Amino acid sequence: FKHVDIGISLESTEKLNNFVRNGANTAEILQNIEEYLQYRRAGHVYVTLRIVPSALSVHTLDSLFRWCVSHELDIMSNILSTPSHLAIKQLPKQVKDRLINQFSSWQFSENKDTGNDRRPEDFKQHIDNELKAIIKLLHEPNDPELTKKLYNSLERWGWLENTDIRNYFST
Repeated sequence: FKHVDIGISLESTEKLNNFVRNGANTAEILQNIEEYLQYRRAGHVYVTLRIVPSALSVHTLDSLFRWCVSHELDIMSNILSTPSHLAIKQLPKQVKDRLINQFSSWQFSENKDTGNDRRPEDFKQHIDNELKAIIKLLHEPNDPELTKKLYNSLERWGWLENTDIRNYFST
């Protein structure tokens, strides 16, 4: 092959990933990524993390992004919009304010225009752009009915029974 792109679905390097990606073994996924990175070659083999930022996964994205930077791993995201009650903007204001504060400590790289080019060596800029888009969503108002539906889903799925996970959603 002239070019190989390995895309890996992962939402978090932490326990949260096992909830978002039900049945996932995050430690095993991270180990597999480490192995794939051994075969990475500029211009031939690329490894890209494919994420779907949502109200469920947004809580640990900064640690995921730091992990990506330390591994020089590019990301591509598809920010979740449907189902709408799982969208980032549906989190309660207190949770969104906490996340905005958490993400404000991010050390953005030098701003450079990468255009529409998805060169893997621009991974830091790609991550910066993703985080800026997420922060923008965190500033949008929620729909109280959809927020209620989000929390009803979390309850139904048993997420709020786990202290670590419940803390992400506490107001």
